[in-house]
Amino acid sequence: MATRAAPPRAVARRGPSRATVEWWVLATVLVALVLAVAHASRQPSRQLVSRMDAALYDLGLSLWAKPPRDEVLIVAIDDDSLAQVGRWPWRRAVTAQLLEQLQAGAPRAIGVDLLLTEPAVGDERLGAAVAGPATVVLPVARHADPQENGLPLLPVPAIGAGRVLAHAEFRVDVDGLVRGLYLHEGGFLAMSRRLAFPDLPQPATADLVAGALRSEAWPRGDYVRIGATDAPPRQVSAASVMRGEVAAETLRDRIVLVGATARGLGDVHATTLYPGHATVPGVELHAAAVGAMLDGRLIRDVPHALRLALSALVLLAALAVLYVTESRTGLACIVATMAVTAAASVAAIGAGWWIAPGALLAVLALAFPLWSWRRLHAASVGLIAQAARLEADTTPGTGLQPKRPLEPIAHRLQRLENAAERITVLNRTLADALAALQAVQREREQTLRFLSHDLRSPHLSILELLERHPDAPLGTGDAREIGRQSRRALELTDGFMHLARAESQPLRAGPHDLADLAIEAADACWQRAHGAGLRIDSPEPPGETPSAPCRCDASLVRRALVNLLDNAMRVAPPGSAITLGLERHGDGWTLSVTDAGPGIDPADRERIFEPWWRGATADPSSGAGLGLAFVATVAERHGGRARALAGPDGGARIELWIPDEPESAEPR
Repeated sequence: MATRAAPPRAVARRGPSRATVEWWVLATVLVALVLAVAHASRQPSRQLVSRMDAALYDLGLSLWAKPPRDEVLIVAIDDDSLAQVGRWPWRRAVTAQLLEQLQAGAPRAIGVDLLLTEPAVGDERLGAAVAGPATVVLPVARHADPQENGLPLLPVPAIGAGRVLAHAEFRVDVDGLVRGLYLHEGGFLAMSRRLAFPDLPQPATADLVAGALRSEAWPRGDYVRIGATDAPPRQVSAASVMRGEVAAETLRDRIVLVGATARGLGDVHATTLYPGHATVPGVELHAAAVGAMLDGRLIRDVPHALRLALSALVLLAALAVLYVTESRTGLACIVATMAVTAAASVAAIGAGWWIAPGALLAVLALAFPLWSWRRLHAASVGLIAQAARLEADTTPGTGLQPKRPLEPIAHRLQRLENAAERITVLNRTLADALAALQAVQREREQTLRFLSHDLRSPHLSILELLERHPDAPLGTGDAREIGRQSRRALELTDGFMHLARAESQPLRAGPHDLADLAIEAADACWQRAHGAGLRIDSPEPPGETPSAPCRCDASLVRRALVNLLDNAMRVAPPGSAITLGLERHGDGWTLSVTDAGPGIDPADRERIFEPWWRGATADPSSGAGLGLAFVATVAERHGGRARALAGPDGGARIELWIPDEPESAEPR
């Protein structure tokens, strides 16, 4: 004997899921990307990430701007000074006079932002002024030869020999803006550093100069960014100093910077160190650097290794949240992470550190769409696989003609739509099948109830009567009761068989006269009505013609009328009349039976046509409730209807409307 194969069991999946593997792959790629971009953006460039870093840094710098230091004073060679003293360059004697006036004011230190690299008359006097009591810092600039070798531009020996020298360079970023400087360049300390901390140890000037001249390179080191000030530092005109108009208290114990601010003189730089000032003279940059050093507002870059580690950790944390959350929550997490990262970078500026989050922000912006794309792709693949299964399992003849667009995305969406249509059709079919199954189940239960109760009851009564007199002849009353119960069983069986045939057999429609069928039904019930003292009034065809032509199944219609007359005879009082009517209504005929009985409760007028239904006051021996169900079935099979109404003079009126041409329903 063949054995049925056992259904396949689900095999437990071992190892990580596909989503987990894809997450690790994506995490690895994005971490590598953020490390590469962060490393590449270590040096400023015109790339998007560097521009993002610069914009964020400038925003944070403006938020942390402080007032200028009061002890920093600029002696400006401005337009007024040129108008009073003479055009630039001034004679060395004029510059010496300016320094002598400054030395007389006892400043803490003097920084000269003027290149004194060419010998001129009066160098000895200027050198003597430089050697005064206050420390004077002279600038060293870089001279680049055609081979890009760095050579120092030194003050002439008569002025700078043995004096404090410092470089006066600033780093210009690729966007043309000055944001910081190197504390050491070409072997020299920055001028602002020397001025802010004049007590720092100073190597022998001769050694510095000799080393700078021997080196073919221009080494730079210890880059720092300068904290911003919200206003330019205090300035006085060089001409007013030389005229003695500046009080000694204005100069005493201050750091004085001498430089050109007149239009067309000196070096001019674009910077963000002064909010609202696009370009400023170099001497103002030195003043800003001195003030930032005195306030401790120098900003250093976070160590490169720490920056890379922080970027990788933040990115992995954001990706982990993306893995375990829905898309909307994941998007909110990415946006929040980017906002917190930017805010933390701005806040770090106030603590003297710059994190440069551009690389992390750029990769975070890529993380959500990439992970969402993988999720959507996985969901699409799964749905397409299910759609393919539905296409393979589609029952032939469903009538669905799936479309096939050429564009790939439209093709996938169309396949999903086709699958949804199939599911809809299958759900509808399943719902219809379930409803039909429930109806069959109800009919089965009703049939079993009929067989187990209604049909068994008369047979049990007959057996009981026979068992009373097993050996004696039956009495007249017992024989009469046996006959009554037998007729009841026969009526129940006939009613059940008639209803079953009306529901299942094909409709045999033909041309008939409904008036003749009504008379035949009345004749079939005449004897019983006469015995009960009732009268049946037969109908007359309406109109001038003596007939009511209609295509119908004569046997079903005749039986329906007999059932209506039989029900009327059960409730009509003796001596009353039962009216069998025939009227023309629309494109069909209405057959009606009216009695003078107690009538039908309005609440029960819809239910009386249900199989097996009997009223609460019905006699248990009056039937199984199949007669009117048969009438309703005949009306439905012909495309008509049956309804219960109140009689014109009391009682009940049951109508059966049949169209001229039957619209036969399929048998159930």
